[in-house]
Amino acid sequence: MPAKKKAEKKHVINFGKFNEHLQIGGEIKKLHELTETEKKFLIEDFKKLKKLEKEENAELKAIKHFEKKLQELTSNLVYLEGYIQQIEDGNSMLKINPSVKVLGNKLVENIDEVEQLSSSILNEEKKIIGLARHVDQVLNKAKKYQRLIFS
Repeated sequence: MPAKKKAEKKHVINFGKFNEHLQIGGEIKKLHELTETEKKFLIEDFKKLKKLEKEENAELKAIKHFEKKLQELTSNLVYLEGYIQQIEDGNSMLKINPSVKVLGNKLVENIDEVEQLSSSILNEEKKIIGLARHVDQVLNKAKKYQRLIFS
C-alpha cells in the first residue's frame, strides 16, 4: 500500500513568497494565449516579409538585366556611330565590312531585347495607371457622398 500512496502523491514546488505570482490562473492563461497569438502573427509577418524580399530581389534582377541590355545597346550605338557617319558620307564599302556586320547583328539583337523588356515595363505602367484611375473614381464618388451627407 505505501507504494500506491507514493505514486498518487503530487510533486509540488514551493516558491516561497512568489508562489502566488507563479500559479497558473486566469491572468497567466490569458497572457500565455496572448503570447501564442503574438508568436503566430510574428511568424506570419516573417513569412510575408521573406516573400516580399524574394519578389523585390527578382524585381532588382530584372531591372539590372534591363540596364545591362540598355548599356549594350548604347555601346553598340557608340561603336557604330563612326561607321554610320562614314557610310552616310558615301563610303558604302563599310556596309560589307565584317566588323560592321557583327556590330549590326548585335544591334538587331539588342533592339529586340530592349523592345521586349520596355514593352513589359509599359504594360506594368498601364496597369498601374488603370488602377490609379479606378482609385480616383472611387475617391471622387466617396467625396461626393461625403459632401451630400455632411452638407
